[in-house]
Amino acid sequence: MRTFIHYMMRNTVILLVLPLLAVACAKDGHEILYKGTALGSMEKNVVVGAEAGQVTMAVISNEEYTISTRSTWAQAPATSQGRDGFTVVYEANEGAVRTAEFYLSIGSTHKDTLYLTQRGLYPPILSFVQPSVVLDGAAAGSKRMGVQTNLTLDQIAMNVVFPENTQPWLNDVVFSGNSLSFRFDANPSAEQLRSANIRFLYKDDEGAEQERVLYISQKTSSNTEGTSISWEDLRSRATTAPTVITDNLVLEGVVVSNKASGNMGNPTQTSVIGIDYTVADRTVYMQSLDGSKGIRILCVGAEDNIFRQFDRVHLMLKGMSLYKENVAGAEYYCLDGMKSFNVFSDESGARPVKTRKIAELTDDDIFTYVTLEEVELPIRKGPLTPVNEKFTNASGVNKVTKFPLIVRDVEGSSLYLYTNMSCLYRRDGHRLPYGSGSLSGVVVSELYSRFAWADDPAGDEDFCGKIGKYQLRHTALSDFSMASSMDDSFSKVLAEWRYITSANQVQYFATDGDKTAWFGHSSTNNITLYDDFSYLGPVGTKSGVFGYHPENINGLGVILADGTDWMAPGYTGTNSSHLNKVNNTSSGMGCGISPSNIGASWYTNVNFTSGTRDPQGLVLHFSAEGVHKAMSLQLCMMSVKVSSYETSGPRDFTLAYSLDGGAQWTSFASFRLPDYSPASPVTQLWQTIGFMPMSFQLPAACLGQADVQLRIFPDATSVLGDDLHYISTLSPTTTVPRTAFNYIGIRYNK
Repeated sequence: MRTFIHYMMRNTVILLVLPLLAVACAKDGHEILYKGTALGSMEKNVVVGAEAGQVTMAVISNEEYTISTRSTWAQAPATSQGRDGFTVVYEANEGAVRTAEFYLSIGSTHKDTLYLTQRGLYPPILSFVQPSVVLDGAAAGSKRMGVQTNLTLDQIAMNVVFPENTQPWLNDVVFSGNSLSFRFDANPSAEQLRSANIRFLYKDDEGAEQERVLYISQKTSSNTEGTSISWEDLRSRATTAPTVITDNLVLEGVVVSNKASGNMGNPTQTSVIGIDYTVADRTVYMQSLDGSKGIRILCVGAEDNIFRQFDRVHLMLKGMSLYKENVAGAEYYCLDGMKSFNVFSDESGARPVKTRKIAELTDDDIFTYVTLEEVELPIRKGPLTPVNEKFTNASGVNKVTKFPLIVRDVEGSSLYLYTNMSCLYRRDGHRLPYGSGSLSGVVVSELYSRFAWADDPAGDEDFCGKIGKYQLRHTALSDFSMASSMDDSFSKVLAEWRYITSANQVQYFATDGDKTAWFGHSSTNNITLYDDFSYLGPVGTKSGVFGYHPENINGLGVILADGTDWMAPGYTGTNSSHLNKVNNTSSGMGCGISPSNIGASWYTNVNFTSGTRDPQGLVLHFSAEGVHKAMSLQLCMMSVKVSSYETSGPRDFTLAYSLDGGAQWTSFASFRLPDYSPASPVTQLWQTIGFMPMSFQLPAACLGQADVQLRIFPDATSVLGDDLHYISTLSPTTTVPRTAFNYIGIRYNK
């Protein structure tokens, strides 16, 4: 834990500062300004290259401060003051990464430390010839093992760790740089296996601390290794009640999770304003060697999750709790209480290959690493988490754990792709792929109440959040193996609305595809521009964990047919005068918000006829002439309110088509929308902070038709809610509540 805290202190934006100017109120009502003492920095650790040079270390101060360092390769002045900071001159580094510390002080009361990390000419390497070893237990002995490293001894810290309440049984542990030797005692127990870790800490080329662990296990006094258990036998022991394993069982498998992604596990929403993010760091997904079965393992602490992705491991299961769960009709298996000492052996392995179509997924695929074939992200807009970052850890707020995007395959099946708010690359500015290809990740079955609060009006929380039987969790950006261009896709856009240019039009023509396609409202001139959250990133406010990023530098991921990056810096066109307000609105700098006047989303003013509950909504008009393969409709929608404590928008919607100019309508799908409610009070567990993405197959009857109309109407019986109640007694009016859209698209297979 000390190592983790030290790393966070080095790399998190921290300002240790007393107010430069404080305000007090005098008796006559005038403000009095008085001067205080301040010393601190917004950037605690600066990283530079291996070549010689100089860099300015930023400091905020209003008095002279002293600077000292023990470094021999980086020099700084003895004093400085004000906001100028100070310049460090550093020599070339022909070795590995190194760090210089600079100690700042004003007298004895104000102190701070800044760090300068310099990369080396070669990346640091530390690995073991044998990453794990199993020792005989019948007699004492000694062992020597090879170590491969380009680091010097003073750049590596070594620590021998035993489980709690265990007497040390490794002695004379000596690390020489290229070898490790130790003596070990005999195991006095005929039943108990023993384990220990030898942990090595060093810094990578960014100055962050890395850990390599040598796993040491010892057989019993009779030289037995425990009982190897098959995956089938382990499953047969599981019940819905967690049961502690008391036998010396050993399970072999492949770790398919990647702790570094921040996207493993389902962080626990402990309250409407609290999240346990440690779940992501403590979750391990492991599959059988043949990839046919998987299991979720929850470590006791993040430090116990020491696996690299695709490691082949043997786990000692004794002391861990085994159970099974059933969510949304899917059954899966879990182990809780793993510690690093449960690792009997560990060696690196290859990326497993297991391909599926979405419709082919079964319960046996849960917690295994699967590659979905011929898939696409059909909504060409936004990042992995297009949400209002005012409510996430990017703003120091913990109201939402994750967000789902829709994935569609060539057969028309779809599922949701989960991204945790703790995922490090979730909104880093990269554009999602437009084309099709493969998508890999771990199959899960998890609820998401913010898209589906209840299956019935009772609102039973145990049944909230069913958004499909299976979902996928990506483990790294490399899991996305889809083409960047729409030209390289199994589908083609027939018509698409990624934005609208202005409000209160009668016809809103498509921005992509067939630009003669259009939609309107069944009650004329009832569409208004609205805020959107599709900015690519990076995002973050001064109080968030991703740093402070208040400017629009990457647009919304909307690349037009002529290559124009819509609403990115340098864009000129309709509403471009507002592009600098993207991610920089006065009420949410760094929160990923796009202001309403750019047209990235819109809402309907009217959902019902005045005085009745006769539905009103959008009607799409397009031609499917020449289209003879599967067509699909993509929508991003949510219900919104005008202000606090008013009713939500309608939740229940029906999709219908007409082939005779609107004289006759045939329903083909229905769905329920979540509420969006950023207003006071706190965001409830049924409310979303982003538009819900959906995909629907269009009826075959629409293929080849020259005049197709699609209707997106609420149901007259739609259940409404408010800020405090999922089911409200309030009644809708003509203009309130509202239904918001930020994407409409129609695709067909080529």
